[in-house]
Amino acid sequence: MWFLRLTALLALGMSGCNSCEPGAVPKGTPSAGASADATPGRSEVRSVQFSASDGVVLAGELRAALEPSAPAVVLIHRATSDRSEWQPLVERLGRASKRYAILSFDLRGHGRSAAGPADGSAGADAPEGFVRDVNAAVECVLKETGAPSVVLVGSSLGATLAARVAFAQPKVSALALISPGAAIQGVDVYRPYAEVRNLPTFVAAAEADTVSKDPLRTLAKMAMAGTSKTYAGEVHGAGFLGERHAEFWQDLEAWLMSVHQETPRERRSLYYAEGLKPDAAPKRPEQRAQSTHALSGTRSSAGKQE
Repeated sequence: MWFLRLTALLALGMSGCNSCEPGAVPKGTPSAGASADATPGRSEVRSVQFSASDGVVLAGELRAALEPSAPAVVLIHRATSDRSEWQPLVERLGRASKRYAILSFDLRGHGRSAAGPADGSAGADAPEGFVRDVNAAVECVLKETGAPSVVLVGSSLGATLAARVAFAQPKVSALALISPGAAIQGVDVYRPYAEVRNLPTFVAAAEADTVSKDPLRTLAKMAMAGTSKTYAGEVHGAGFLGERHAEFWQDLEAWLMSVHQETPRERRSLYYAEGLKPDAAPKRPEQRAQSTHALSGTRSSAGKQE
């Protein structure tokens, strides 16, 4: 009898293992404080493994929402960190009044994810590899949960990756850009964000963070439906902001609650604000130079250059 009970318990334990890749064995483990038990009011948490388009295997942790129709949030950590950067937010969202399906994962070469081809995450192709990782994460959470929409939340380089991926993923409904940089690892944030600036956006950084000071102001002015927050100090990245300012996690959670019912919006080029698109008639070189919009400049939400 004891043997039958032991067999049944083992079978129940194995049933919680799942993956975005059929037949694959999850490589990640739940973060500290996470539980795989679907207790009342608490959603199930499980390790997942999925592959980017170039075959790099990524590890993550998926918390399913209690409601099948709930939206999803994908959390993108900063360079040199891993998915644990978002654990305080994951725990808060697990208790929130409005629930999300939550996927936190490790970019290639970080945490429990595999490195990229040849020279890994340090190679010249690293930024494009990270873009593939985020695209794969969005596709994974949609496949696993059937969510009607996805909110991308990125820290530092992760903020740039969120802006890069949002245009190509039609179910992205909102963006949170934490400690954004103008060109972290040489990747421009302004041009890709200009294409999705009609999406609700949360932008936050420390006021003395030299990497994010100008991008915070510029992106906040570019946003057509933006919420901007600044915090004292000079720390960079969501994890460090949260350690220094507990209200940061509260602010981010409150914004996520406010966009919970947002539906994906039509993707269209918004690089030029209404009324500022160049004339169709050819111009002389000096005229074109004067009329070309510089990405490093700023715009108000009404589209007037400042």
